[in-house]
Amino acid sequence: MNRTFLLLIFVLAFTCSGCTARYSQSLAGSIPNEQGSQVSSRSAGFTLFSIALSEPSSAAEQVIRLMHENNCNRMNLVEIDYRELLFPFFGIPKVKVTGTCVK
Repeated sequence: MNRTFLLLIFVLAFTCSGCTARYSQSLAGSIPNEQGSQVSSRSAGFTLFSIALSEPSSAAEQVIRLMHENNCNRMNLVEIDYRELLFPFFGIPKVKVTGTCVK
């Protein structure tokens, strides 16, 4: 009985900790959609026992990089998606930036 209970707790803890925590926000508000191309950038990191060994690049850095790589005058409809995939011993934080590049 004791082993079964411990196994059940382990399975529940592993299942619940493997869920994705999602925090999305939009920097655009209600900007009208103009002619432009859809661009996106992703960055990921790694944590071990909640200690960040590497961090994803910030959303501001990704927006600047996207603007330079695609020769944008401005970015419209920018969405930033923060996610962190958590497991019992490690985690994978991710940042994805998507927007419309207006040239």
